[in-house]
Amino acid sequence: MAERIVASPATGAEVLYRVVSVAGAAIDDFRGRRDLPRNRPLPPDTPWLHGVSTFDTPVAALRIAQRRPAGLAHVRLKVDVGIHFARTGRPGHYTVRGAPSVLVACVQQIDRAS
Repeated sequence: MAERIVASPATGAEVLYRVVSVAGAAIDDFRGRRDLPRNRPLPPDTPWLHGVSTFDTPVAALRIAQRRPAGLAHVRLKVDVGIHFARTGRPGHYTVRGAPSVLVACVQQIDRAS
């Protein structure tokens, strides 16, 4: 049986960090990659959750941000607006699922990351 990813609804207490464009958080910064072609197909039994990558610390997100000019969005997940999140991949990485417009509205602050 394949491993399962279980996403939890946001409680309003979660603050995660997302790498965004230098200009600030825009809708496109919170669109998932589900509609983009993947460079490497995933094996059929690979658990997969559509959403956007976030991190539980600014330091973890900054490692990604250093690869390109970027900003670092502090995102407080709001409750009762259809946001779910799950720990995925390496420790400290979370996939967040929600409407891009809702996720942009959760941005509390943007710092220049690089």
